[in-house]
Amino acid sequence: MISPKKNVWNCMGACQAGGTVIDWVMKAEGVSFRHAIELLRADVPVGESAPVKTSPVRKLPVPVDREADDAEMLEQVVA
Repeated sequence: MISPKKNVWNCMGACQAGGTVIDWVMKAEGVSFRHAIELLRADVPVGESAPVKTSPVRKLPVPVDREADDAEMLEQVVA
C-alpha cells in the first residue's frame, strides 16, 4: 500500500515492511541508502546535480521461481 499524501509505503503481505520512498528504493533496487538517494536525485533533478554512480554491489537473483506451485517452491527452498 502506498500513501502519496503521507509519502510512505507499507507491505500488507508476509514481509510487513514499510517506510519512506528512500526505503522503497533501497529494497526494490537492492542498493545502499546513499545510492538510493542518488537514484532519486537523478530521477527528479533539482538544479545542477552530479551524475549517479553505479553501485559496486550486484543485485542478487531471486532464489525461487515465483510462478511455481507450493510443492515446487518448497523443493526450491529446501534445495
